[in-house]
Amino acid sequence: MIAATQRALAEELEEIATNSDGVLQAEAVHEWARIHPDSTLHGRLQWDDELAGHDFRIWQIRFIIRTVTVVANTGPNAEPIRAFVSLMDDRRLPGGGYRQTITVLSDEALRAALVKQALSEFRYWQQKYKALKELAEIFSAADRAAELI
Repeated sequence: MIAATQRALAEELEEIATNSDGVLQAEAVHEWARIHPDSTLHGRLQWDDELAGHDFRIWQIRFIIRTVTVVANTGPNAEPIRAFVSLMDDRRLPGGGYRQTITVLSDEALRAALVKQALSEFRYWQQKYKALKELAEIFSAADRAAELI
């Protein structure tokens, strides 16, 4: 049941992204869900304005986008990955935005932006936990990876 729901959500979000030049914005998802009352996405949102207003539904949409997964390949070691990622450049746009992970991974410039962003986020995490000597090997591996970019 959960896998079918994840798949349906991913398909609906992919449709919206495709119709929005590949950038998925929460407001566009909200509008799509509003006019598709039989969709899986519509069913996942709280539409009773006495319980939750527009801003809460936007929060719900962003949560759904961040947690939907897809299986990127069909090999024996296929594992789910996040269906959408938010690149820093897209976050600077009004309303932010998300892109399909598979699209980002297959585009050289977008992939490089994601790697740069991941290393930046890792550096923040590294700074936070630098006192943990047990993580020194991980930090060294990240330093070697950063040199390759």
